[in-house]
Amino acid sequence: MTDFLAPEERALLERNGLGTFDQLWAVQLAAVDEPNTSRGGSSSVFRLDVEGQGFYLKRQTNYLTRTLHRPFGEPSFAREFRNIRRYQLLGIPALQAVLKACGQLARQLHSLRQVHGCFYPKHIFLRSHGDGYQAQLIDLEKTRPLLFGQRDRVKDLEPLLRRASVWSVDDVRALLAAYLDQSPDSSLVQAWLARLSARSSHKESR
Repeated sequence: MTDFLAPEERALLERNGLGTFDQLWAVQLAAVDEPNTSRGGSSSVFRLDVEGQGFYLKRQTNYLTRTLHRPFGEPSFAREFRNIRRYQLLGIPALQAVLKACGQLARQLHSLRQVHGCFYPKHIFLRSHGDGYQAQLIDLEKTRPLLFGQRDRVKDLEPLLRRASVWSVDDVRALLAAYLDQSPDSSLVQAWLARLSARSSHKESR
């Protein structure tokens, strides 16, 4: 396996003895989520702070993704790495980790015909940027091209709204307004809110 370090982070990591896979694997860190063991292996995310810069370190063991092209499975990090590179080429913010920022990020993602596939609050990182926030995505393992128009878009957005239970209806309207580039009281925002609410109700009743 070949180690890959982003050029902009290489010097920082090497200066702190974290420039190789083995060094990053060995450092003792606290997990920020519960391990995912749904595929017979293990995947978990850890917080790493280096000279005031924050990173999220994903560690996986025997965590495989099976597809038609790879029926025996491949490490899911390999699939995610390919998607990270695709996001970079398309200019979609990802991995460099408010409602308006999330909505604008979703609009940019879908306008470039990409579906995240796991659009949960824990996979969106926000940071202060001028007088607003910048939203960025992580966990690109399930990302794929947007193929089915509005159906894909609704399917991608619904988990975000369903799992962000602290948001009020007005909050969701604000996010959809940013996503659709409309005013919060527009008929288009209302129509999308109805579609998303219907999908959420269907998912919760299953």
